[in-house]
Amino acid sequence: MEQETHMNNKGSGLTPAQALDKLDALYEQSVVALRNAIGKYITSGELPDENARKQGLFVYPSLTKT
Repeated sequence: MEQETHMNNKGSGLTPAQALDKLDALYEQSVVALRNAIGKYITSGELPDENARKQGLFVYPSLTKT
């Protein structure tokens, strides 16, 4: 499954409802990625890809109002 880069993922021009929907989707992607990585580590000892981690695979999104 291809992961969307989480860091610096701007959502300018979104309505409040759209922003919350996007925030929820990004959060769920991070949770799924973390669960999958933990499962792989438990079953095989495989660590998450370092580049994917640097790109924000497990970064939980934040919402900033400007």
